[in-house]
Amino acid sequence: MNQQTSIQWLFEKFYNNEGMITTKQLKIAEQMNRREIAKAFDDGECNYFYSRKTGNDFEDGEEYFNELYGEEQL
Repeated sequence: MNQQTSIQWLFEKFYNNEGMITTKQLKIAEQMNRREIAKAFDDGECNYFYSRKTGNDFEDGEEYFNELYGEEQL
């Protein structure tokens, strides 16, 4: 079975529920997207970006995500 992206997963829920998405499904898709972005950063060959707030290199993709998109708990 192929791994789905957050968008594919959400679209499948939308399609299977005749155009309806629950708030819980939307929150799950947001969490999946957050993990996708953090993983892409961690897996990148050039993940040497630094924080504009602190001037230090990011420790990991989660820290990168939090600075770019906010530290909101989904």
